[in-house]
Amino acid sequence: MNGLSQLFPSLPLAPGLFWVGLALVGAGLAGEICRTYLRLPRIVGYAATGLAAGMLGRGIVDEDMIAQTRILIDMALALALFELGHRLSLTWLRANRWLLFTSAFESLLT
Repeated sequence: MNGLSQLFPSLPLAPGLFWVGLALVGAGLAGEICRTYLRLPRIVGYAATGLAAGMLGRGIVDEDMIAQTRILIDMALALALFELGHRLSLTWLRANRWLLFTSAFESLLT
């Protein structure tokens, strides 16, 4: 029994890490709900969960926690951008060239 207790870490791990993980799981569920029931892209659920977690989690997650979970944040952002890129139609973008130039100009300004 002593060896088994050393296998698992003692709880609580880190309260902030729990909330970050809960937000990621919630974002995945919200994305699937948006896709299945509301017929919206998954990224709408991801964004809604991110907004809610950002507003509610101000006192829970501090700067040190953000630095420790930077890889998780980058992976979540990569997943959201991948989903957004999956929705983008290149034929539509070629037909609306003004949008391509406007987006590039806006990116240069920011």
